[in-house]
Amino acid sequence: MRRLGSARIHLATCCLLDLLSKMQYANSTSADLACYTAGHRLRMIISGNSIIVAASSQVSSGLGEEIIILECEKGVYFGLNGVGRVVWKKIQSPSRFEEIRDAIMREYEVSADRCEQDLMNLLQELHQHCLVEIRDGAAA
Repeated sequence: MRRLGSARIHLATCCLLDLLSKMQYANSTSADLACYTAGHRLRMIISGNSIIVAASSQVSSGLGEEIIILECEKGVYFGLNGVGRVVWKKIQSPSRFEEIRDAIMREYEVSADRCEQDLMNLLQELHQHCLVEIRDGAAA
């Protein structure tokens, strides 16, 4: 089991090559803003039953120890490594939050509370950049 360093999971694993959050509002197209203004793209509440899956508007590939993701609608690249790579592989098919958390905890030495909070932060960030879909698992 690998020990996770003192850095938070999402900071250690989510190396954004280009940040949409730095996009100037005045220079944004309506397509760029749709991701942020549509009700389903606002900050989601994630529970243990939430189902997470990679969005269909992206393509990804492994490159060494990193996963490179292209958000096709905006043409923006992202990169994930370490724990982020574990998460990305798990969400290639719909997975419950608990399943993703458990996969991380099997591979890394990390407390359940810290793992859950950091995983929620990472998934929220991926969702805000239109890279994942988050569904209510209770309704499924």
